[in-house]
Amino acid sequence: MKRTFPKSKVAFTLCAALFLALFISQSAFSIKPPRELMGIAPDEAASTIVSSIKEEDPAVNKAARELVTLHSRAIGGEDSHLAFLKSLSEKVSALVTDDKITIRNAAEEHLNHIIELMGGYIENDSSIRRERAVMVLRAMRARVESIDDEGAARLTVKRVLAKIDAAAPVKSAEAKPQEPEPVLNEQQKAPESPKPASVAPQEMPKKEAAPAP
Repeated sequence: MKRTFPKSKVAFTLCAALFLALFISQSAFSIKPPRELMGIAPDEAASTIVSSIKEEDPAVNKAARELVTLHSRAIGGEDSHLAFLKSLSEKVSALVTDDKITIRNAAEEHLNHIIELMGGYIENDSSIRRERAVMVLRAMRARVESIDDEGAARLTVKRVLAKIDAAAPVKSAEAKPQEPEPVLNEQQKAPESPKPASVAPQEMPKKEAAPAP
């Protein structure tokens, strides 16, 4: 005699199996909590975020923005925060050439978020925060400028560079500051060269008139 199972039990079993498969899939590809990512190496954390962005998960974008905010608030502290922001800026910049428009848009959103945060530190904050914020934008600019793409990425590159210039006009290569000219006091000034003595013009002797014949 063939044994049959109630339809309700079969449906419950299928639902449980589907839920388990979905749970395992999300656990395998979901990003770690932002505060947990702060405890790993900066370059590894940046690579994890970039890999997760490619999964096109809105939760990943939210977690990545939160992690960027946490690191930017501590940019004046340990060097690891600066290293993470520079590494993430460079790695995310590479995504603007992706074939999928959704990934390109997500990359541009993350770059704009970093630019906005760094621009705020450049305008009004301590000197070390301003200096490190400029370093982050300079690293981002160098990577974006290196992108050689005549397609859709070209427009994204122009928009990102315009955002960087609006936040802080930084260049990818640091320009040497011009040294101000030294101000000399009265004693250090070079003596003026003596003016040549004026010579009175001499009158030419008048020629005598020849006698009339």
